Amino acid sequence: MRSLLFIILVFAIGCQTPTKKETKTTPPPVEQTMINPAQDAVVFELAVEGMTCTGCEETIKNSVNTLEGIQWVKATHTDGKVVLAMTQSNPDTTGVKQKIEEAGYKVVSITPQTTP
Repeated sequence: MRSLLFIILVFAIGCQTPTKKETKTTPPPVEQTMINPAQDAVVFELAVEGMTCTGCEETIKNSVNTLEGIQWVKATHTDGKVVLAMTQSNPDTTGVKQKIEEAGYKVVSITPQTTP
């Protein structure tokens, strides 16, 4: 019983939405960039299991953004999807999958997207 309470407590603390103070350093939304990705961008959609809140989304975005060649990342826990753009000089998604799985989530599929 104690271990179950401990697990619930750890989950509740780990999936907290960042406070406003923490989000002030977050860059502005990337929706405009997502509409018109750079000419050398390759866009991928990943199905990801395990995201339950906006804190999970931020964890994935912050992890993936550390990789070279990432232009933008958008994670949505309600859809279980991560959409990102990478430069064509570095379109390999192996590192992206590794970063997401190191953060504790499971990448189910990776699909290249066509850009207009």
